[in-house]
Amino acid sequence: MATVYNYYVANLVNIPTLVINLNDKIVADLELPQVNYVSTIYNNSTGCIEVSFSSPLNDKNVNTLNNISSIILFGLVLGEGVYVTDVNSSARLSLGVTNSPTINNDVNSGYTIGSVVIKTDDSAYLCTNNSANNAVWMPYSFGNSTGSTGPTGQPGSASNTGSTGPTGQTGPTGQTGPTGQTGPTGQPGSATNTGSTGQTGPTGRTGPTGQIGSTGPTGQTGSTGATGQTGPTGPTGSTCSIAEVNAYGTSGNSYTISTVRLTDRILYVGPTGSNFTLTSNNSSFPSPQWSTTGSRFTYIGSIDRLFNITATISLTPSAANRTWFFLFYKGTGAGASAPVIGSSYPVGFVGGTQISMVCLSKMIQMISTDYIEVAARDTATTGTNSTLTIFNITYTAIGL
Repeated sequence: MATVYNYYVANLVNIPTLVINLNDKIVADLELPQVNYVSTIYNNSTGCIEVSFSSPLNDKNVNTLNNISSIILFGLVLGEGVYVTDVNSSARLSLGVTNSPTINNDVNSGYTIGSVVIKTDDSAYLCTNNSANNAVWMPYSFGNSTGSTGPTGQPGSASNTGSTGPTGQTGPTGQTGPTGQTGPTGQPGSATNTGSTGQTGPTGRTGPTGQIGSTGPTGQTGSTGATGQTGPTGPTGSTCSIAEVNAYGTSGNSYTISTVRLTDRILYVGPTGSNFTLTSNNSSFPSPQWSTTGSRFTYIGSIDRLFNITATISLTPSAANRTWFFLFYKGTGAGASAPVIGSSYPVGFVGGTQISMVCLSKMIQMISTDYIEVAARDTATTGTNSTLTIFNITYTAIGL
């Protein structure tokens, strides 16, 4: 029996177009299991668009289907969708896929400029234009790049020529031409005097030339000239700087925040007096480039850079069936921070006791003393205020 995912559509305008557009994006998606996809139809009796698969989707694929449906059916702007795993974020990442991305893997598929697709053969692609049905994907590599190749050295000298091979054998002598006609006999001389000799007949035609003898063997090759000088070394490629911060609260590795509905609350890296660690795979980190204080993840490097910044949060909500928004805040120096445009991610919690993981990711330009914070907001318009119990926040910054 097929598994059906229903999406209620209150506005009945352009239903056939919505069904066609959603079907096209599902078929073109790199991560949804195409072999299990059955159909997308509109059910008049329920008012729902029904998407059917021959077997249930896993949690990651359900999240991907929900995001694509939100964009196509309800017109949500990219960056307001939810990706609660480290595979999908505002800059959607597709890992371990089989096919290469095409122009159809675009904004309506949940991809933004900066999205990355990594295939099972370890090749990678970076989205540089996510225009609808006209996306541009460029091959992408990680790590240090190799400097350019130096110029070719000068050719070696060709002064030593090999000795000449022996002369080929002489061909056989051509056949002798026919004898010319005999001249007329001279008149008989007197008995005492010999008559004059008759004229010599014309020379016969020359016979054909004999066959050319075979070519003698090639002489030995001359010695190789000296190797040219090595060209100068190309410049060293740029370094991809990576820093990672892990912060844990005290009192059982957790702390709780209370939030007023529809109000942003900053999530501290840890409560007052908590410890944190700063680790990196690059010798220029940690202390010269990043620091953490309270809720702030601060860039203190001297070069302005674009970073892909990811925040992963483990938490438990106090209230079930609530939707929270998580978003990045950015500030400079001692100044107050403000929301980063396009970094707000709604997360729905079905139960109120399970531990959940929330992942936010955003390409952000950073200059020295800029800092990043994470905020949470309860979107419920009625009911009591709720709380979040925070277990851990991990920041990761990849410099481009």
